[in-house]
Amino acid sequence: MTRKPSDDPVSSTVMVIPVTIADVPFNDSEADIVLCTANNVHCLVHRLFLSFASPFFKDLFKLPQPVPEQVSTDKDGRPIIHITEDHKTINMLLRFCYLSMDTEMDTLEDIQTMLAVMTKYDMHRSIELVRKQLRSPAFVEKEPLCVFAIAYRYQLRDEAIAAMKESTRFPLVGPDCSELRNIPASGYLQYLRYRTLCSESVVAAIDGDFMIRPGPRTEPSSLVLTAAKAVASGLLVSWH
Repeated sequence: MTRKPSDDPVSSTVMVIPVTIADVPFNDSEADIVLCTANNVHCLVHRLFLSFASPFFKDLFKLPQPVPEQVSTDKDGRPIIHITEDHKTINMLLRFCYLSMDTEMDTLEDIQTMLAVMTKYDMHRSIELVRKQLRSPAFVEKEPLCVFAIAYRYQLRDEAIAAMKESTRFPLVGPDCSELRNIPASGYLQYLRYRTLCSESVVAAIDGDFMIRPGPRTEPSSLVLTAAKAVASGLLVSWH
């Protein structure tokens, strides 16, 4: 018996995600370009802002454009650029492009996502803003090892050293840090080497303090920070 297509146990129907328009401010009717995200959200934006923030987009807009019949457009005739990132990621990214907007990030996951996508689109000026947030006490004082791993992955030397300094307040073996999975073993070895040098320095400082100086002793915690600062100042982070 010939099986009808409708009888096939595996349906050939492809689920199509409906198009939605992004929320304010990326639904501007005056926009001249559309970024279509991986989950089919249309972000209506301005070429000028994208070009200023990203050399990638600036060069893209300079390329010879195909004939109108070959260009994908929205209902108002705006060219559509399809991108691989989802709407949440692009929403954060665009807020950095439109510099006056709030771009605070609440998690290290958001910071990692922004560093990845900004590196992809050559947004070096915006990366500096993300680096500032990575150095904030909310992250570096609470999760220094994770901050170090992120900084190492994206070759942010100052942030890596700041995180290593702060890590001396914590036990060497702490909670699991998923960010470590994104760096080579040599990166973690650099961190362990730093912690070892700090330990050796503080032991030597404590021994010298008790052997040489009479009277009140310096608090060990103060000596740890002093030793950490001295070691970090001369530390060369090897990225590869």
